[in-house]
Amino acid sequence: MIIKAQSRSFLFLAMFLTLMLGWQEIIAAPGGKQHGGKISRAQFATKMDQREPYDDVIFVDDTAKEIFFFTEVLYMTGHQVTHRWEFEGKEVSRVTFDIGGPRWRIFSRKTLDEGLKGRWEVLVTDEKGWPLTSKIFVFGQEYKNKYLDKIMHDKQEEGSNTGQIKQDNSKEQTEEEPSAGKESSAKANKEPSAEANKESLTGKKPLVNKAPSISKQQEINGQTPKKEVVAQNTKLISN
Repeated sequence: MIIKAQSRSFLFLAMFLTLMLGWQEIIAAPGGKQHGGKISRAQFATKMDQREPYDDVIFVDDTAKEIFFFTEVLYMTGHQVTHRWEFEGKEVSRVTFDIGGPRWRIFSRKTLDEGLKGRWEVLVTDEKGWPLTSKIFVFGQEYKNKYLDKIMHDKQEEGSNTGQIKQDNSKEQTEEEPSAGKESSAKANKEPSAEANKESLTGKKPLVNKAPSISKQQEINGQTPKKEVVAQNTKLISN
């Protein structure tokens, strides 16, 4: 009985440790696929110094004889990472590394010559071919100029397309929405005034109240108009 209880306790303990170890392995390597690994640094350099890149380059001049690709790998202990070198879209070589720690620095090298001028890319993958990151560099001054011209042309074309879309949207909005002035003018032309409606219903013209003249106002107030006063004074003088 005691032996059975001990064996059950040992079994539960083994299951618990297995689950804990598996959980720690998952949370220790955030943000990846299965292994949870990631690339913290990736760059091309003209030379290496104590497993660190000497510089970070994108354009390599015509006199270069070799180029290095450096990668810092995190959380991929026990897995493999491959540098896949491609020239003008075609794979030319692969270099595979065994990752021996949680932070592992690796680099591969490519010899350059006159016939290899153009656009290069290194794709970094795990042992199952899952892409982790990629970087490009351009070898040769002539190809550098072509690459920059292409980038500028693509940006200008993208800008012109964006401007054309905005212009078309503005034109459609102007055609669909008439201005407020046109709406009010059309409304005024269509809707008759209240007086016109009243005249059409009664058949009579509406009365217009006008202010009385000055002379009539004086007669109402019992005053003699100024013209008559002047005439009377003239008559008295002549007599």
